[in-house]
Amino acid sequence: MTADDTPTLAGWRLTCLALGLASALLVAFATTHGVGVSPNSVSYLTAARNLAAGDGLKTLNPDGSVVPLTMWAPLLPMVLALLAKFGIDPLDSARWLGALLSACNVFLVGLLTWRLGRSALRAVAASWIFLFSLENLEHHTFVLSEPIFLFLSLLGIHFLSKQEDEGGRLPLILSAAAFGLAALTRHAGLSFLGGGLAALWFIGTRDRRRFLRDATIFGVVAGAPVAAWLVRNRLVGHSAVGRPLVLQLDIVPRILKGADTIAGWILPLSIPKWLNLVAALVVTAAAAAVWIYGDRWSGAAPRSVPIRIRRILQCLIVAYIALLGAVTLMDAWIPMSRRVLTPLFTLLLVLGLGSLPRRERWTFGGRAVRAALLLVLALGCAFYAVRGLRWIREAHAEGLGYESVAWKHSGLMERIRTLPEETPIYTNAVEAVYHLTGRISTRVPARINRFSRIPNAEYDQEMAALEESLRDHHAVIVFLNGLEDRIYLPDRDELTRALTLHSEGEWPEGALLRGL
Repeated sequence: MTADDTPTLAGWRLTCLALGLASALLVAFATTHGVGVSPNSVSYLTAARNLAAGDGLKTLNPDGSVVPLTMWAPLLPMVLALLAKFGIDPLDSARWLGALLSACNVFLVGLLTWRLGRSALRAVAASWIFLFSLENLEHHTFVLSEPIFLFLSLLGIHFLSKQEDEGGRLPLILSAAAFGLAALTRHAGLSFLGGGLAALWFIGTRDRRRFLRDATIFGVVAGAPVAAWLVRNRLVGHSAVGRPLVLQLDIVPRILKGADTIAGWILPLSIPKWLNLVAALVVTAAAAAVWIYGDRWSGAAPRSVPIRIRRILQCLIVAYIALLGAVTLMDAWIPMSRRVLTPLFTLLLVLGLGSLPRRERWTFGGRAVRAALLLVLALGCAFYAVRGLRWIREAHAEGLGYESVAWKHSGLMERIRTLPEETPIYTNAVEAVYHLTGRISTRVPARINRFSRIPNAEYDQEMAALEESLRDHHAVIVFLNGLEDRIYLPDRDELTRALTLHSEGEWPEGALLRGL
């Protein structure tokens, strides 16, 4: 037995299960004040509550109307609505669902890493790193689709890699079902359908007839529900994915944002921008080395389990990167943020740690290089633990998103609750006002379309209508601070100049404005 094999296989399973349990407990601890609620979370929660009430999958539109859910995939609100039928509030069910799925995902990351590299040590390290990663902690503590999406995607990889071992079609069907449900959780999962089809070719016997048969089964099982959802969106919302797609050439800022996100995988978050770019290049070079030399390092037979998992991961990574490229060129709104890059982080974590050579296959550097790499792995685990525990402590103390202590005790939101019911409310954060007060509001006019960056041709007329509402109907504007990413909306100075506003009240989180 080599150093890579300690702890034993049984010990590895128990250790990863323990890490999964620890992850669930940490998620529960971080959400003491309630599961985190972000702007996207409000859409999921609203759709879940409407569905549970029998009103269908509908959510809140920026203009204050209730519209069919099209921009977001439906599986998360459907799950929350189902649990609501048993009397569980969606906020409560989302909290415990996040904790449960965090445990499952930590274990699955370790499982796939072990099946790829046959190294218990690196399997435990992968589970440890994922446990304390912000990709795990941030997304499993908020009402977001990532927990279910990662769980289904990892299950899809696991089942697809078992197809050749077990024979028959059950692993293929289970894999297709998992990937199809993943695509119904996040529209980004559509890339994994293409990646899964490509993987069928690379992990199979390359027999065309068998590939066509398997691809047909995979396509029907995985694609039919997704196709039905996209057609439904087209019929009820005039867009399959709920947004316009226009060619975007100003992509450098988003590429740099992606570099910052990737640098955060190995460095603290607050560092000079130039160092972020260097770190992103280091991560890219390391991933390229693993990609090129992984087969040689593993020494596995061409159609063995490790090689099959490598091919599946590689196909999914290529498919997801292709999707990111298309999104960068066609959608001006989606940033290369941690949320968007979390699937890539997870796949590269498994591929990277699972592809490192075992001790007996080291052909360069001898003991010194092995010791150096073990030291780097130990430092990486320590880095993730320190950063993750600091984040958990802050989340436990302050709360998360719109469920944080500050927002729950917001003087501004308390003031909004006291407004007469007939008072029209305009705001730069419709979702915040609705979630925190239950009041329906209307978004202030947008200068540009946030998805296409095309100027709003009706901006002047909408501002005139807002001014009339302020004057004749005593409307108010609730302007929240700290929303710098909403560059498609006018800032406070622009609103004040255009509408001649005065402040009725100021709070740390924003202001209540009225017309003169």
